[in-house]
Amino acid sequence: MTRRKALKIAGVVAALMLIASLLNYVRFRRDFARWQDHPPDHGRTAQIIGAELNYTLRGEGAPLIVMEGGLGTISSKWQPLAEKLSEYGTVLAYDRGDYGHSHTANYPRDPAAISRELEQLMDIVGADSPVLYVGHSFGANQILEHALNMDRTVIGVIMIDPAPVDSEAFFRSLLKDERLSSKARGLVESTLDQDSLFAMEFFGSSGLMYGLYSLLGGEPEYRSIVLTASSADYYKALRSEIECSRTTYTEAEWEKLSALPLVLITSNHEALHEELEQDHGLTAQESTVISDALHGGKLEYLPLFAHSRLAEAETGEHAVHLFEPELVIEAVDSLLSGK
Repeated sequence: MTRRKALKIAGVVAALMLIASLLNYVRFRRDFARWQDHPPDHGRTAQIIGAELNYTLRGEGAPLIVMEGGLGTISSKWQPLAEKLSEYGTVLAYDRGDYGHSHTANYPRDPAAISRELEQLMDIVGADSPVLYVGHSFGANQILEHALNMDRTVIGVIMIDPAPVDSEAFFRSLLKDERLSSKARGLVESTLDQDSLFAMEFFGSSGLMYGLYSLLGGEPEYRSIVLTASSADYYKALRSEIECSRTTYTEAEWEKLSALPLVLITSNHEALHEELEQDHGLTAQESTVISDALHGGKLEYLPLFAHSRLAEAETGEHAVHLFEPELVIEAVDSLLSGK
């Protein structure tokens, strides 16, 4: 094959790829606009001060079970569990501002601002019964803010795989551990840093994420997740939540929180050890250091509450409630029955 012919073929291939990319982007923008204009059938919308929140209500009567998701997650992931918990009372799941089909002008996205929005939503839906909070990851710490900021009767809190107590100090200490190699420290530092967020935003807003999802024949249940992660407002909210988050509280705040019953649900630290060693190529010692430290950091919540208990999952996955929802159901049942 001559050089000229090879260049022609390369040019044709490049042109076809460009056309395919443009068609994918047009399809992505069309589907994204339709998705924004037509919230899921099971969703409702509430107008509050400076925001519009998408939410679902399942079940009826007391108590009110409020579900608070982790960073960047949307309420659709709670729906299977919400359906099961609706047997115990009214279950409220919602998208925080600028996630999913919710929109907000209330920035920065600090914990108090998020609590104010949720409290207005609870007032609108007429939820004045005692509350049981269920939160995952970032949401596990946010429900503590709700308990502190709202003047409501709280039955208890269920924290699912939260960040360690005083996360900033925790990770500073972990990164200084001499048993960790530069590779292991890099893995610890890589959790949602600004560079990875920038890459995610480009991948989402350009339509590449949606194109890959479509090419691989993605499951319908993940479509909303892919599309919400294609919005610039989504990343604005995500960055603000990260910057404003906290896992430390004053002595007076801990005194107030300590009166609440707590069920702490954690991922399995031995399974995490295996994942770090097998999937990330860390040594057995490094995997032990990181997994034991993370688990220990979560366990520090237990003595801070007068009535607390631990439920450790069999899975090492962070989203424990998706893999072992029965642990959350058992926790709700135990708090309501006083066991």
